[in-house]
Amino acid sequence: MKYIASALALATAVSAHGYVDKATIGGVDYKFYQPYQDPYMNPKVARVSRPIQGNGPVENVALSDVQCGGYAAGGQAGSSPAALHAEVAAGTDVKLYWTQWPDSHVGPTITYMAKCPDTGCDKWMPGSAYVLPFHSMLSRLTIYRAVWFKVQEDGRQGTSNVWGATGLMKAGAYATYTIPKCIASGYYLVRHEIIALHSAYSYPGAQFYPGCHQLKVTGGGSTAPSGLVSFPGAYKSTDAGITVDAYKGMDVDMIVDSTTNKLQDKHTPFLDRRSSRARQRVPSLARPFLSYKFMVSYGDGTFDCTYSLHVYILICFRALSAFSSVLPSDTSLSQV
Repeated sequence: MKYIASALALATAVSAHGYVDKATIGGVDYKFYQPYQDPYMNPKVARVSRPIQGNGPVENVALSDVQCGGYAAGGQAGSSPAALHAEVAAGTDVKLYWTQWPDSHVGPTITYMAKCPDTGCDKWMPGSAYVLPFHSMLSRLTIYRAVWFKVQEDGRQGTSNVWGATGLMKAGAYATYTIPKCIASGYYLVRHEIIALHSAYSYPGAQFYPGCHQLKVTGGGSTAPSGLVSFPGAYKSTDAGITVDAYKGMDVDMIVDSTTNKLQDKHTPFLDRRSSRARQRVPSLARPFLSYKFMVSYGDGTFDCTYSLHVYILICFRALSAFSSVLPSDTSLSQV
């Protein structure tokens, strides 16, 4: 009876939230990391997806867990590389099958990609640990580079209760993203997430469910994506899409232009800052998430390098200034 009760408790916990269970990439089906099985397998199972902490959320946007999953509070900070890559042609649609998503957890689905080294993603993390000898309080920091570009976002449909995650609230449903045809061939790390906003009216409240998988992209082009962001770093607790009442109607006649961070009429097309040509507005985005519109820049425009330095620990200005002077300009700091 005790065993049955424990099993039922585990089943209830597992069904409470969710994660990507499997994927179809380039016509091949891949089983993703299984958080309640893989840690106990011997020999270790080789996957194309990186380890996740389970089916629970990340709620602190300043932790490394927000990148690809993790459980820093339990001693498991962030994720780690997977052993394999899924080979797929640029321009291909990828299907990600979630475990059945709770109908109360409304919110968007979002997908980012990051270019890995030419040797692959299996030994690469988008952050490096640094040891700072001048103060024990700063003994370990991780530097997160701005390497991520957004390729998919499905948010709220107008003022309805239909969100990107709504379609995943039934068995067998999947989210889809398209590998941009224009990006260069090579190895890429993909970060896909649902942000559950049912309790996001104050911070912390929004729940992040990120996971990452590794690709080897073939047949690509030569476009270098712009508007790169870091994780952690891309989201702030005060962002309109992070602290938001998901059940309140929004003004569908106004949206946020990410190039100016100002409201504009929804019928006005976004303009490509590099060429002044109208850039097609991405359909079905959640209105508050348009401020995160870091889409791949198609065409032959010049690469636009715009980065920010985000500091997520409280340290004295003098120590930070001394350390920052030796960092690359495209970095973000975070607690490990």
